[in-house]
Amino acid sequence: MVARNDSAMEITEQEFSEIINNSHKLVVVDFYAEWCLSPETNLIFNPGIKDIECVENGSKILSFDKNFRESYAKVKSTHKIIHNKKIKIITQRGRDIECTPEHLLLTKDGFKSAQELSVGDSVAVYLFSSYPKIKEDKTLFLTEKEIRKTAQNLKLTNEKFIDELREKNLLSLCYDDERAHILASLVGLLLTDGSLSMQKNNLRSTEFFVGSKEDVKEVIKDLSFIGFEASKREQIIKGSINNREFIQKINRVRVSKTSLFILFTALGGIVGKKFIKGLKIPKWILKAPKEIQKSFLQGFLGGDGPKIEIRTLKKEEGKPYNKSCINPIEFHFYLEAINCQRKFTKELLYLLKQFDIETRKVIIKEEDRYERKDKKKSLLLKIYLKTNLKSAYEYSNIGFKYAYHKKLISSISREYLLERMSILNQLVEKKNKALKMKKNFTLNEISKILEISKSTLYNWFNGRKVSAPWGFIYFKDWVNKNIKENLAYDKIKKIESYEGQQFPFISISLDNKTKMFVANEVIHHNCMPCLMLSPILEEIAESDLMKEVKFAKINIDDNQELARKYNISSIPCLIIFKDGKEVGRIIGAQTGEIIEEKIKGLL
Repeated sequence: MVARNDSAMEITEQEFSEIINNSHKLVVVDFYAEWCLSPETNLIFNPGIKDIECVENGSKILSFDKNFRESYAKVKSTHKIIHNKKIKIITQRGRDIECTPEHLLLTKDGFKSAQELSVGDSVAVYLFSSYPKIKEDKTLFLTEKEIRKTAQNLKLTNEKFIDELREKNLLSLCYDDERAHILASLVGLLLTDGSLSMQKNNLRSTEFFVGSKEDVKEVIKDLSFIGFEASKREQIIKGSINNREFIQKINRVRVSKTSLFILFTALGGIVGKKFIKGLKIPKWILKAPKEIQKSFLQGFLGGDGPKIEIRTLKKEEGKPYNKSCINPIEFHFYLEAINCQRKFTKELLYLLKQFDIETRKVIIKEEDRYERKDKKKSLLLKIYLKTNLKSAYEYSNIGFKYAYHKKLISSISREYLLERMSILNQLVEKKNKALKMKKNFTLNEISKILEISKSTLYNWFNGRKVSAPWGFIYFKDWVNKNIKENLAYDKIKKIESYEGQQFPFISISLDNKTKMFVANEVIHHNCMPCLMLSPILEEIAESDLMKEVKFAKINIDDNQELARKYNISSIPCLIIFKDGKEVGRIIGAQTGEIIEEKIKGLL
């Protein structure tokens, strides 16, 4: 028998049975869970972003080890929660989080609960959060008929290849299948830095060429996700261009499976020499939802796309300034390639336009910088992108896959551009207010109310566009202030608190040690229990009228069998027992008066 006199003690499943079956008192048990976020919150699953409502037991979501290296944690349990308080946090760069007051977020000073945070504090943001959003779309983009037709064209009609794909459920796929995003990214890389080729003994292989060990891990992880094991090999390549010697280290990731060779060919991979045949964007990508196109571009640009970076430039007169810089996108085509260079250009520009990335100019000309060894004439395609604030940000927001160095530099640039855009948006709002106030207030009055200089207001009233002024800071200094390894810090601009209503939240529990995860790009923690009713129950328990009542609390994540036995689907949940049997239940965060009256009625 458990002998404790705590007013609301924490108990285990074994202690629970002893208490409710052996106590002659009324027993009130508070079933609680750990952390709580709004149902609209986005989490990073493997391989994309989904609403937290999509979480199920066993789901894998992005987590970290103690050094903030990526890992994936399994969800142990998930529950719906009702709370009478909610905190909404809005950051300077436009992120927002809605959570219970007890919920923990990472700051520069470690993890803090939402109710401890103040305007001006900084929360930690995961730099590599440009994952695609997985949305429902049951449109088929791949069928067994198409795969069989591809196999026939390749003269690879052995039924075992089809059987292998069938075993991996890869013969028929819809756009909302998670593997569609993986396949889109891998096809993008395959078209730029990959190959589909014939090996010895009539073996077909699929190869990817990447630069770093991080990239190797990413490719192998994605191949494993679709059911294929890969081998890896580091290779040193020596060569010369225009009599300039070079040494290049590359990492090769290979899958020697004919079934995968057939699959990627069916998805638009180019067999043999891509230079001779010419590049072509697969039709299923061109027809795909925007988020699938994003996955494709992440792999494609990770292979041959330029990174975006911020450079500090100096003027002969005046202050230096930070400028967005993107090298042109370049491709080489055989002059007599089967696939038309102009059609490929049109297709790629179409994809970029889907993400509001603007093009400055396009050049297709005969290559004059160097001569190929095989003497074949080469066409050079150069796409110059605009580097204005919005277009540069949209390009950085695509993200890069399988190219860690590009991904890191571009992600840092994205945070900087996002901050500048937030400043610009705030000024646009002020301009709109100023124009409305113009009829009823003087220039001096508007200047004081909106905290905008009179010269700026004068320019706005005379039709000048809003620009984002920047109290100049060298980009390198901005990085030192705002970036730490793969984390960025985003200041809290506004905190809103709500209470008195029944706010829905979702609670989940992870199976790893660190308990860290990413939600709406911000780093969170789920170790601190959200004991929503504990203070209320403590107060009720101290009442003289409650001497004949025993209070306890139990964590449903640590006692899942018990939660299933009593059908705990929403929390907070108070269950009242008498002589070992349930005699009452209170669901949701109720007031102390309501709880007290319910208990009194059962005494």
